[in-house]
Amino acid sequence: MSFKNIAGQPQAVGMLQGSVKSGKVSHAYLFTGIKGVGKTSCAISLAQALNCEEEGQDGCGRCPVCHKIEALSFPDLRILGPEGPARIITIDKIRSLRREIHLRPVEGKYKVFVISDADRMREQGANALLKVLEEPPEESVLILTTSHPHFLPPTILSRCQRVNFRSLNTEEIVAILQLKLDISEEKAAFVAGLSEGSPGRAFSLLEWGLEERSEILNWLKGQHLDIEEIFSRAQEASKVREKLSWFIEVVLTWHRDLFMIKTGSLKLVNEDYTEAIRNTAAGISMTKLKGVLKFILQAQQWVELNANSRLVLEVILLRLQQPVGGRT
Repeated sequence: MSFKNIAGQPQAVGMLQGSVKSGKVSHAYLFTGIKGVGKTSCAISLAQALNCEEEGQDGCGRCPVCHKIEALSFPDLRILGPEGPARIITIDKIRSLRREIHLRPVEGKYKVFVISDADRMREQGANALLKVLEEPPEESVLILTTSHPHFLPPTILSRCQRVNFRSLNTEEIVAILQLKLDISEEKAAFVAGLSEGSPGRAFSLLEWGLEERSEILNWLKGQHLDIEEIFSRAQEASKVREKLSWFIEVVLTWHRDLFMIKTGSLKLVNEDYTEAIRNTAAGISMTKLKGVLKFILQAQQWVELNANSRLVLEVILLRLQQPVGGRT
């Protein structure tokens, strides 16, 4: 995957290509931006550019090295990230990285290490990584990706060259979807509007998210789950953290739309549910709606901080079952 395949990130790509061309490659980069905008793909592209046999500012995509990196089978490329139910980057992984990063490249010019969702390191792991950043080896490049740089220690942030990845606009995401998929412009625009600037999220929505969204919104419209159904739904949804995050986000957009209707705005996220949102908003007090919004935002933070996903979802579902009427 060469840099030319990274859509919508000309500034980030240009900065990295300039570094490769000038030979002034940083020993450590921090790629920041929302999930699904191409941070990890761009890290792989940088690995190609640094090791390509044709020695340019981009990977050729044709040589054996580029093919191996594309297939993630290159011995001098290693990608690690969170694992296990807690979704953390273990200290053992960081210790292994520390041992490997000082070894000479096996096949390429540079060893490239990518730590995805680097904010998932615990304090002990961050301290171990700091020792690498304090004495970086010349033939290795470390790339950290994160959507939450504020969760990383300042000591790590200060030792990495930051590369920001922007959120894409609706038109750009529509163009990407139509280029890669056989999809109508109308559907692409609808999905792009829900993707919040993330092409990766747009593809996830088309794969499974739209169906999940409809189920969640239909439940919110009626709120008819009984206690057994609540615990059953929580057990199922908590198995995949991405789906839990999506559940919370859909719930948040629904209540945000209720708030917008009550304040006189017609700019809704869930425009296809406008009538249901109007009907629901008519029976909810602004005071209690603000309380629910505050609770949902708190639940999002619980998930980011690796709280027990099933417990979080059970609490959300039980909280939303409580009456929120009263028209003030």
